Amino acid sequence: MDSNNRLTRKIIHLFTGLALFVLTLFLQRNELLTVIVAGSVFAFITYPLKAFRILHHTRNGSLGTLFYPLGVLTAFLLLYNQPIYYFQVSLLILTVSDTSANLAGRIKRGNVYFNTFKEEKSFYGVVAFAITAYLVYLLLLPTQVMDSFAFVTLALLLAVTFEVISHKGSDNFSIPAGSALFFLVMQQHDGAVSPLLAIVVISAAGAYLLFRMGFLSKMAAVAVYFLGVYFIGVLGWQWATPVLFFFFTSVALTRASTFSGRLATHENR
Repeated sequence: MDSNNRLTRKIIHLFTGLALFVLTLFLQRNELLTVIVAGSVFAFITYPLKAFRILHHTRNGSLGTLFYPLGVLTAFLLLYNQPIYYFQVSLLILTVSDTSANLAGRIKRGNVYFNTFKEEKSFYGVVAFAITAYLVYLLLLPTQVMDSFAFVTLALLLAVTFEVISHKGSDNFSIPAGSALFFLVMQQHDGAVSPLLAIVVISAAGAYLLFRMGFLSKMAAVAVYFLGVYFIGVLGWQWATPVLFFFFTSVALTRASTFSGRLATHENR
């Protein structure tokens, strides 16, 4: 029963996203913003109402129907001053590619399943997501962008990552917001892949190291990774430096406090 409800929500999300895509062809930016904000307000107002339970609630506590409007709104705001096709791509990856991944994941024969953040993903689902995402790029991105193999490869890798690391429906936020952030960073770097690739690698390595050392939980490490990409790649080092200083001093002080507490406890014994 819950599986059928999830499929119903995916179909609703698909047609909602396609309808919004059509509106991007006719409405001005401020009008689109009004529509997206109205949809977000509607989602949050109806979330606790029993009449809309089939739309929102699942047995596994997914918050996907709340992440969905937030992800679309975040992507639109990030790309507000960028060419509209970047937002259209982010939107269609969420609606078409994510739905394709969900449908492909239901295929049992020959499929391989794995867990990320206690949420099951499938090999067929990842492949379906990557293929449809590439088709979306091919359909909407300019030829000069698609001619860059490195750009398309990095875009696909990041998009798949945004889908795979999701938990409790958070891919409805991470996919559009992450894709939008990628396009924004590429605009900041004039389409140069190397600077962004270095930022992604450094942020990922730093977050993973902090997780392995026990300073961060798995979810916190993912958050630090995305914040690192945003602050360094988008805002620049002038913003990243004070944030990184505050973060590392906070971690150091927390560790020092924990160590002092354990030492005091040991001495009292």
